[in-house]
Amino acid sequence: VAEMIKIYISPSNHGIGQNKCLRSGCYEDKHTRPIAEVCKKYLLEKGYRVEIGTTSQNMATRVKKANDWGADLYVPIHTNASSDSSSRYLLFMFYSDNDEYRAIFNTVAPFLEEIYPEKKNAQFSVRTDLYEINSPKAKTLYCEMGFHTNQTDVDNFIHDNEKIGKALADGILKYFGENVTDVDNTKKEGGYVAVSMPVIKRGSTGAAVKTLQRICYCYFSCPADLKIDGDFGAITDKYCKKLQAKIGCAQDGIAGTDTWNGALLLLK
Repeated sequence: VAEMIKIYISPSNHGIGQNKCLRSGCYEDKHTRPIAEVCKKYLLEKGYRVEIGTTSQNMATRVKKANDWGADLYVPIHTNASSDSSSRYLLFMFYSDNDEYRAIFNTVAPFLEEIYPEKKNAQFSVRTDLYEINSPKAKTLYCEMGFHTNQTDVDNFIHDNEKIGKALADGILKYFGENVTDVDNTKKEGGYVAVSMPVIKRGSTGAAVKTLQRICYCYFSCPADLKIDGDFGAITDKYCKKLQAKIGCAQDGIAGTDTWNGALLLLK
């Protein structure tokens, strides 16, 4: 199943010398691309298909390529800037505030918080105005990895591309149901819930639905009537219930924890 999941990574592309970092000779594009490369390395190790936008591609070209490729997740990687040099936080931006985007946030954010200096809570933000959020067909996880205008972040975080890239990859892998070394993603405050894969059912759309469809497609010998389109309709409902019957859990067409865990065991 992993080799069928496509992740498109889009590191910042502001240009050479733009959005200068406090570190001498550094600028935003210079430290976000190595993060993307490390993230790609760890996703490839798990069998995922990964593309990284090149510096010759503008946002429209990157989004078109990701859309034509059929990406399941679109991941811009940036660092933030503020006139207030004390500003420090991780920011993840999404197209809307719904269960699926919260599932992505709740799964990915704790891995980055764990390595962020002082482990500050990450922020969830809705931004419908950004092209790389409103134009990809895939769900977008738009990452702002700290502040290149803050000395603590510059010295102790954003240039550690190995640590950040691995944490981001681990969060993405966990979202798609992989077993990774976990972090505590429950909070006393802030509304986190422990999520590995979202609960989906008839009417759901998105990457998690595609994952379920691919599992069913593989397990039931590539049925002609099952499309991998991210739309949980009547046919997906039928195969979800067939899968649940094989697993031995409730045949209700609602893919929750029992269904996901059972499906992964079937494919081992």
